[in-house]
Amino acid sequence: MSRFLKVSVVCALLFSLLPVLSAQAAIAPPGTVQKQFQVSPGVSYSKSSYTSSGLYQSMNILDINTADPYTQVEVGIPNPLDKLMTVTSKANSNTYNGHRVVGAINGSFFDMYSRMPLYLIAKDNALYNAGVVSEGSDKYVSEPIAFGVTADGKNEIDYFNLNMRVQFQNQNFPLSGMNRIRNNEELILYTPSHENGYTNTNRYGIEYVIVTDQAKINEPLKFGDKLTGKIQAIRSYGDTTNTKIPANGFVLSYNGKVWGDRLQGLTVGDEVSVSLSIDAKWMNAKYILASGPMLVKDGKPFITMDENSFRAAERHPRSAVAIDSTKNRVFFVTVDGRKQGGSNGMTIREFAEYLVKMGADRALNLDGGGSTAIAVRNYGQDQVSLANLPSDGTQRSVSTILQAVSTAPLGQPTIIRTYKKQEGKLLAGSSLQVGIDYILDQYFNNIPINQSNLSISTTNDIAAVTGLNVTGAKKGEGKIVVKYGTAVKELPLTVIDTLSRFTINEGNQSLNIGQSIKLSTSGLDAENQPVIYDKNKVEWSVTSEIGSISADGVFKAAQAGSGKVTAKYGNNTASISVTVIDNTPKDTLILDNFEDTANWLSQTARANAVISKSVSPNPVKHEKAALKLDYDFSAGEAGTAAAYVAPAKPIITVAVPKKIGVWVYGDAKNHWLRGKITDSAGISYTINFTEEGKLNWNGWKYVEAAVPNTATGNITVQQIYVAEAVAEKQGKGTLYFDKLQAVYSDSYVERMFNDVNSAYWAMKEIEYLAGQGIISGYPNGEFEPGAKLTRAHAAILLARALKLNTSNVANPGFTDVPTTHRYYSIIAAVENQGIMNGKGDGTFDPEGNLTRAQMAVILTNAYSLTGMRDKDFSDVEKDYWAYKQIHALAANNVTTGYPDNTYKPGDTVTRAQYSAFLYRILAN
Repeated sequence: MSRFLKVSVVCALLFSLLPVLSAQAAIAPPGTVQKQFQVSPGVSYSKSSYTSSGLYQSMNILDINTADPYTQVEVGIPNPLDKLMTVTSKANSNTYNGHRVVGAINGSFFDMYSRMPLYLIAKDNALYNAGVVSEGSDKYVSEPIAFGVTADGKNEIDYFNLNMRVQFQNQNFPLSGMNRIRNNEELILYTPSHENGYTNTNRYGIEYVIVTDQAKINEPLKFGDKLTGKIQAIRSYGDTTNTKIPANGFVLSYNGKVWGDRLQGLTVGDEVSVSLSIDAKWMNAKYILASGPMLVKDGKPFITMDENSFRAAERHPRSAVAIDSTKNRVFFVTVDGRKQGGSNGMTIREFAEYLVKMGADRALNLDGGGSTAIAVRNYGQDQVSLANLPSDGTQRSVSTILQAVSTAPLGQPTIIRTYKKQEGKLLAGSSLQVGIDYILDQYFNNIPINQSNLSISTTNDIAAVTGLNVTGAKKGEGKIVVKYGTAVKELPLTVIDTLSRFTINEGNQSLNIGQSIKLSTSGLDAENQPVIYDKNKVEWSVTSEIGSISADGVFKAAQAGSGKVTAKYGNNTASISVTVIDNTPKDTLILDNFEDTANWLSQTARANAVISKSVSPNPVKHEKAALKLDYDFSAGEAGTAAAYVAPAKPIITVAVPKKIGVWVYGDAKNHWLRGKITDSAGISYTINFTEEGKLNWNGWKYVEAAVPNTATGNITVQQIYVAEAVAEKQGKGTLYFDKLQAVYSDSYVERMFNDVNSAYWAMKEIEYLAGQGIISGYPNGEFEPGAKLTRAHAAILLARALKLNTSNVANPGFTDVPTTHRYYSIIAAVENQGIMNGKGDGTFDPEGNLTRAQMAVILTNAYSLTGMRDKDFSDVEKDYWAYKQIHALAANNVTTGYPDNTYKPGDTVTRAQYSAFLYRILAN
């Protein structure tokens, strides 16, 4: 059986009725064809599902017949070479009258950091990029193979032999490369177009600056060119000077002993030549694009890389260009991958076998993974649109592309795609609207619609036409006739004069207070067939005070009770029963406690991310576990990077909350924390847990995002995500999430710590200091207010409160606080300020408990408190070492002592007590 399916050209009228057409011999792709259409005279597109090794695959194929006089395949070369663009943007920028890009695919590999192409690119005999051939069969391009169009106009996939040579003193050697980074044991040619005219090499090499007798070197260099000049200067080994490339010359740069021995003796004034050529097969080719590995040769799998390498054996998205045995047919082919619940991607072997089944004679692998993208011009469009599903969720910017081009002129209107926007029989006096999807010429080009050239009429006088509106006039059968130039389309039309049945589609309803629902009506004729009528004339009403209903049928529940909603159209009425209940939570509804990470998925845009379960002693705020998100924004392409956590199963609120709240353990990387929600009407909203750049805290913090008041019904939480648009801030980080909840009350306040409730005597003081970033809780979400405060922790809290500079401190010389101590700089800073002193024996005692007397001393030192209490404390004598400081605290209302007039100076200070004392100073 032939690998190709012949599909006849059909007349324009028939074409307008069918979704699949071809003006050429279209391939029959393996699997189930889901979509197929003719794009232009020589290009057809198909999308199919295919099962490989028991796994589902989604395939996209552009079939391009270059024997068609209006069809050609071109290479899109970046300008400048380090410029990256998405496939669709690059293709559409190359579209203009007489040169319409109708399909495109990502090209060969590129370096994601330098953005330079990695392998050979040539066009019209000019060498744009010499590239490299990788060492090791585990690499994709370990052999010199390319796709291109040869001088005779045939498409080709074959080996090439690029020959760049240097000649001097009757010696002749091959160059290692041109206009790229110089590696060990290499001789690289640099021409004036390289990186702003400089070699930009390191000092570990020697460079010869060579000047020719030309006024300026013509670039890019062409196959057959030979440049001859004399050495003008030599940059020696170890010299850090960035070598300027002369506009009328070139630079030879080498590293290593082999080249040192070969070039030994070359000096200023010596003549040197470089030449450039390629084997005869590729000489005068229209273009050449190297990639790899080769996948198919002579209609059989032929893989030029180690199939056991991880690159070849991994299943992921892949792209390829293929040709048939006539060399007149080119195929752009992609398989999607890395899509949970979707396409799985293929190994190199599986991909090659698919291409053979598809009918390829030769095939070459292109850049795959996140770069995989294929685009096609859809009917009615002037530009191409993305046809596959990239694994990153969005297109990746790439270097080169291959594009299918139609040079057909703009022709005459031939095909019109029109339809009735409402289906059914038309009630006399009511109207339907005619829709125009597109108008195509005989070359499948889109023709912009000029309303003055559009003619719409009806037969048998059964309806009147005004613009695109058709209004029923009398009972009968006929047609709507739509004309645009030579393109004609007829639509059947039946007009009736009686509506036999009228109903409310949604049936009886039970809603929560605040919930809304859009109600609609339907009409049927005597044969139970749908009827088109003017729904703007439907009158809505509701009994009792359970809610309100708008003119367009939106009912909003207001208070608990039962009633009826009635719709009236002329003499026809329909009613449904409506019950409104009140089960809205008073304050909050916990949506997820993040106890099971299987309930969540990670998603990314221009980033990498992994989620995992966090359990104590790692950060946990609520119950036994939290969700950990490790993200990496440094590995993606240019643009806004984001890492998402998304529910694996829907998380839905009861009614519409005021806010969505969540606890977040921040990493102080100053990113943007956002979320996405959807209401019951299917409308999506982006919500903000922080402002841009304000995810700026370390430790646990509760944040809330307001739910828009336009949202209706139950709310579904779609995502929580961290985003960063500034390239300099796109690094790595870790966040933790716990206790996701819906908040229904404007007055609700979330407890900051699990063990400090509203009844606790020092809650206000503790939460004030925590909010100022002076004191924090523990990873388990608790504050431990009764825990004893150590001297080291007292120093930390004072340093934060006073915002002391801890980066340049003098060593106080405490024997128990060496410079390696984790709190050394903080303890030194408070000592340098005279706030805290040692124990008198050369120690600081960082782990010792802070007494109430010591606290009085350090607080008066820190805040220069003075004054005396009217009455002495009964347990603090005048000769007590901290007598004045204790009285100063009391005089400034920082302490009142105990009810029995004692101060208890020797008692240990708790975290809550210290918070209260410090709050009274700071808040007054």
